[in-house]
Amino acid sequence: MALQKFSVFGLIFGYTFGVIEGNRDFQLETKHTSIPACYGSTYHSFVNADCSSDLAVTYPYTLFVGAKPKTLNCSTYDNDYAQDYVDGSTLQRDCCKVINLTNDCTDGYNDHNITLFKEQCIAKNKCVKWPVVWKPTHNMSCSNPSEYNEYSNFAYLEYYCIKKLSIRTVNSNTKFSGTNGPLYLTSCDVNQYQNGILKRNVTCRISTSNTSTIRVWIMDLRFNPDSTQKVVIGNRLLSSADANNFKPTIKYDSASSVLNVTFETSSESTEFLWLGFIASNSNTNIEIVCDVREETYISSHTSPLTEDEKKNGMMIAGIGGGIGFLAICVIVGVAIYRRMKKVKKGSQVSDDSQILPNHEERRANESLPGN
Repeated sequence: MALQKFSVFGLIFGYTFGVIEGNRDFQLETKHTSIPACYGSTYHSFVNADCSSDLAVTYPYTLFVGAKPKTLNCSTYDNDYAQDYVDGSTLQRDCCKVINLTNDCTDGYNDHNITLFKEQCIAKNKCVKWPVVWKPTHNMSCSNPSEYNEYSNFAYLEYYCIKKLSIRTVNSNTKFSGTNGPLYLTSCDVNQYQNGILKRNVTCRISTSNTSTIRVWIMDLRFNPDSTQKVVIGNRLLSSADANNFKPTIKYDSASSVLNVTFETSSESTEFLWLGFIASNSNTNIEIVCDVREETYISSHTSPLTEDEKKNGMMIAGIGGGIGFLAICVIVGVAIYRRMKKVKKGSQVSDDSQILPNHEERRANESLPGN
């Protein structure tokens, strides 16, 4: 599958990349292209992807291999160009560092070790020192394979740099929002994504600021066939069958502006989950709230109180204070009454105890003979 258009390499916003224009399956983030690297007979030529900042992580998209026309007289291996550096020749640059989609034969690479490559690259700041892979040109989408050498001689990676500010880990008491861009939830801290899914029992509420519906993307889902993870988007339970093979995939469209996602997961280092959420309408705020406690749910958009609200608040405070004072008076009064009653009862018992012997003495005298 050849690409439609290629533009020059450059440094933009701290990212080193080549820009490819054409059809994009996932248009929510900017796609970058690594500088191509030639196949080498020694391990000195690598495919590298670099987001050039600790504020973003890589998302590997497609690894491509390419072949140059025979007429360019490219060397078989990258290290064969050593003399070119001395002579100032541009052959190594033309053969290894520049993509010409008019004359080159390019194709996606999905063969040996591609999964391992993406597993080691995803959610990292850099993907470095991955050996250049190759592919027979007769298995590529070359219009005329005979015009190219038997094997491809260079490779490059399409990838995304996703800002960490748009990513949160599924946790209780989590709240964040954004406008005109996707928000993401990962099953593990994005800085430790390679450690796998964590134990959670959390429900997250995703909502928009108007009637916009919500689209859910699976960025990465790798569950084992016998997985016990329970992740429910709306009314849909995810499973290992929803694996997306590192291709962002639309998995759910909500019917309203509110969507619940439940995570009942257990810790597993071989399972991974990364979800993306976007509002269907532009210029729409989308918010994610995961089991936020009421006492910590504080809005950053609270309006100042009006004079009437202040007066009402003072009246309510006064009434509340008066009721509280009255209650204290009642409690104190009851306590004093009970104490006085207890003291009076004690005095009565003391008097009775003094009277009792006189009564007993009288009864004894009355029982004597002759009385």
